[in-house]
Amino acid sequence: MAEAEASPNPTKSGTFTTVFRGYDQVQVDEHLKKLSDRLDRTARSRDDATASVADLTKALGHAQQELVETKAALTRMAEEPTGPAAMSERVKTMMKLAEEEIDELRKKAEEEAAATRSAADAYSEKTREDARTEAARLADEAKAERTRSTRRPRRCAPTRRRRRRTRSPRTRRSRPRRSRRPRPMPRRPPRS
Repeated sequence: MAEAEASPNPTKSGTFTTVFRGYDQVQVDEHLKKLSDRLDRTARSRDDATASVADLTKALGHAQQELVETKAALTRMAEEPTGPAAMSERVKTMMKLAEEEIDELRKKAEEEAAATRSAADAYSEKTREDARTEAARLADEAKAERTRSTRRPRRCAPTRRRRRRTRSPRTRRSRPRRSRRPRPMPRRPPRS
C-alpha cells in the first residue's frame, strides 16, 4: 500500500492484491477516492491561480496605461518646458490636485458637520427628556400640595381677621346709634 501512495499510477506497478475475480475491490475504491480528492484539490488550485492571473493581468494593463500616459506627459514637458502645452499640462495637474484636495476637505467637513449635528440632536433630546421629567415632577408636587390643602382647612391669621370683621358690624348694629347733630352751646350770661 505504501507503493500505491508513492506511484501515480498503481495499476501499472501492480500493487493491488489479487483475489478470486480480479483486484481487491476495497483497495481499488480507496485508491480511486484518494485520486478523486487529489484531482479536486488540483482543480481548485488551478481555478485560484487562473483568477489570480486575471487580476494581475488587469493590474498590469492599468499600470502600463498609466506608464504610457506619464511618458507622453513627460515628453511634452521636456520638449517645450515653457510652452503653452507644458503650462496647460501643469495647470491641469495642479487643478486636478486642487480638486482632489477640495473633495477631501469637503468630505471631512461633512463628516464633522454630521458628528456635530448628531451630538446636538442627542443633547437636545436629553434636554427635552430632562425638561419632561422635571415638569412631571413639578406637576406631581403641585398635585400633592393641592391634595394636602383640600384635606385640612387652613386656619391662619387672615381667616381669623375676616371672621372678626364679619362679627363686628353685627355688634355695632345691635347698639343704638348716636345722633350726629351738633350739641347746642351753653349760653353765657352777658358781661357787664
